[in-house]
Amino acid sequence: MKRVYTFMIAAALLCSMTACTRPDTGENTPLTTVPSGATLEVTMSHAFRWEKFLPEEGLDMCYFYPFGEQMLVYSPTLDGTHVFGIWSPATGEFVRRDYPEEGDFTEMSGVYDMGDTVQVLMRRVVNEPLSTTYLRYTFDAEMKEVNAEDVTAQYHAERWIHSSAMDAQGNRFHSVIGEGILCETTDGTLSPVDGTQGGEEIFTGRDGFVYAILDRRTLKRLHPDTLTAEEIPLELPKVGGNYAEMLRGNAEYDVLCYTDEFLYGVDLTDGSMTELLNWQESDVLPSMDRRNLLLLPDGRALFCVYGHSEQLCSYLLTARTQEDMDSMKLISMADMGISGSEDWLSRMVSQFNRQSEDCRIVTKSYYDSSVPDFGTEALKKDLLDGVIPDILASNPDYHMFSNKGMFEDLSVWMENDPEFHKEDYVMNFFESLKYHGRLERMGFQFGVNTYAAKAEHLGDAQRLTLADYANLELPEGMELMDGVERTRMFNALMYSQLMQFVDYQNGTCSFDSEGFISLLDWFGSFPEQAAIQDDYAFREDRALLYPLQIHSLKSYHATGQIVFGNADVTLTGTPIGTEGNGGVFAPLRLITVSSSSQYKEEIWEFIKFCLREENQLSDDFGFPVNRNALSSAMERDQQPPTEMNKFTYSYGDLSEEVTAATAEEAAELTAYIDGITVCGIPDDFIYNIVEEETARYFAGDCTAEDAARMIQSRVSLYLAEQY
Repeated sequence: MKRVYTFMIAAALLCSMTACTRPDTGENTPLTTVPSGATLEVTMSHAFRWEKFLPEEGLDMCYFYPFGEQMLVYSPTLDGTHVFGIWSPATGEFVRRDYPEEGDFTEMSGVYDMGDTVQVLMRRVVNEPLSTTYLRYTFDAEMKEVNAEDVTAQYHAERWIHSSAMDAQGNRFHSVIGEGILCETTDGTLSPVDGTQGGEEIFTGRDGFVYAILDRRTLKRLHPDTLTAEEIPLELPKVGGNYAEMLRGNAEYDVLCYTDEFLYGVDLTDGSMTELLNWQESDVLPSMDRRNLLLLPDGRALFCVYGHSEQLCSYLLTARTQEDMDSMKLISMADMGISGSEDWLSRMVSQFNRQSEDCRIVTKSYYDSSVPDFGTEALKKDLLDGVIPDILASNPDYHMFSNKGMFEDLSVWMENDPEFHKEDYVMNFFESLKYHGRLERMGFQFGVNTYAAKAEHLGDAQRLTLADYANLELPEGMELMDGVERTRMFNALMYSQLMQFVDYQNGTCSFDSEGFISLLDWFGSFPEQAAIQDDYAFREDRALLYPLQIHSLKSYHATGQIVFGNADVTLTGTPIGTEGNGGVFAPLRLITVSSSSQYKEEIWEFIKFCLREENQLSDDFGFPVNRNALSSAMERDQQPPTEMNKFTYSYGDLSEEVTAATAEEAAELTAYIDGITVCGIPDDFIYNIVEEETARYFAGDCTAEDAARMIQSRVSLYLAEQY
């Protein structure tokens, strides 16, 4: 037998941090209490109101093709047939026309404006027996059929013409999947265009040339005389690491392009770009595909959403008037995320805005990829200068700003709202977020950090401390852990458990304690590089403790199945976690509210909106704080996996399809969650100090005692500045 000495390791879910304002409440209130109010000014620009748009009752989703001043409309109906007609943007009138003979699959490959008439190229597929035909119809201005021509022999049935357009001289271009772009001259000759690959979106530009958009970011002008594709250099806007993507233009702009923030109109004569539409302020959900948008001559836009079943529809977007915008209550939110990005909080903001008639949350993103801190210092400077948002969805130096009296106590709203019932929520999670007894940070989901071990070795032991681990008697051949990497694992532990060494209530810290020094000694004995991971170490009893990040019942079950080989598992907590059962909450999607905001009632409604069961269930990374949603999420993970939601868990070289969790596991995990009292929210400033000084120790430049004393000195000075 061998004795295992003090060991510490942990891993944490990354969490977003937030801050806001609070008034002087007397007891336990810091000396500096100067609420500066919500003073961040935000405006709505290029904001559009939108409504679902179907030209006629009974249609499903519409596809629009412009010709002249009208729109050719092609739409499935709710009974499975198709509708064909014209819609006038000027009058709003829709006229249904006879739909040409249908196949099992029919698509419009091209619409050619011939002046007095319009031609439509259709690809029709019949499955039994399999056949493909191309038909070119000619319609008059009222979409009455003038002529129908089978052009299958000319284009060949095996070709898939993805899109087609005609230039001012009458030359047609066809983008053929897997073949490239073909030029069809006026005499009917088909020739390949150099520098194309097929699948490009092609359209007729304002100058009469046909243009091709490749991979949504490269624009080419097609020349029928030389059969070449000339690339048009454009410096596209960029948000975060993503460049804009292009769309076809209209009569006013040669091409459109969009980022997560804006839709732009591009003039190719000088490369200028004009902001036309702000997506978020127009209630367009971040998840909605923006490739299918047509800008109408009057400035409105048709926006068709494909591929998302709950959003499938066509929308008509109309610019808000100044009167509309002046009457709105604009709630400012500062964020360190990429503006308009697809994350849960952005989606909640968009959905809340869509159902709110008199208020809107307008986000200012401080994210800046060009600076090392990605904009955190710019946000912090604004806060110190008194530029305070109504809602803050990022947190530079939370405790410092809290100590200045800048945050609202949201527990008061919970107590005073008769519609808020504590039994409906994981209240111990909210309690763990409190500081000075005040709930200044609202989290909407959480993960759990803990250790796991086979129950046969530790029984149902929880809240094992450093002393407990030091006194464990392990069987011969069993290590406490497998694959330990000194610096990475120590920093992971500190990210999760740093606050165990800081007493913000009294402005003190204990980094020079024997406990912290023993941590450094222990981690100093590990190699800098981890040994090769032993995939079967936990299954075959060569290692005991597995650091675990749980974000769903499925992830908890997967650990037992894959890592421990379907053995019964006990959650022991993290070694520092001496409160509760030793587990640690890792909060996700934190926000705070300015105590001086004039829109606190509206913000509380937004918080309750985020806490709704259906909204809590709209994201499966993290446990919901709504208990009904939590139960539903766990019930979902107990269902046998289908072809659509199979989940494979990889651990080292092991990879297995995860089976359904059990009701017993759900009960165990729920009970464990209810026993957690600690929240792992690091102070980035202190974390950086610890990381810097321990790096010196691990490099051999100082002793553990020296590193601990230096950390104690620097953190004590930092804390003194906050009080």
